[in-house]
Amino acid sequence: MKTEDIIRKTLTIGMLLVFVMTNSGCFKRVAVPIEKEQVENKQKIYVLLISGQEYKITNPRMEGDSLVGKFGDEEIKIPLSEVKKVEILQPDEKKTIRNALILMAVIVIYGLTIIPPAGF
Repeated sequence: MKTEDIIRKTLTIGMLLVFVMTNSGCFKRVAVPIEKEQVENKQKIYVLLISGQEYKITNPRMEGDSLVGKFGDEEIKIPLSEVKKVEILQPDEKKTIRNALILMAVIVIYGLTIIPPAGF
């Protein structure tokens, strides 16, 4: 295999990994107030009950004094009096940047160890 081919493949794989990493990103769960505006504009929320049970609810909405949505294939209705906390996923920019930098460093180290033995 030619040196140019090794360099090209290394750079292509590296750029692809960085692209995927920065676009998929890392997320963190953030607590939000239990309000209609915070709940209904999300596709997915995490609900922690006072009892300690946790539910991942999709397509949530408020109906009176209850939180309603899908838990798996079932429709679930949780009284707000039983809810301890509601969380949503938000992008975590610090983790995403850190992981992208680590990935780029790995690619550079890989490139430096592969390219010199190939005669470049």
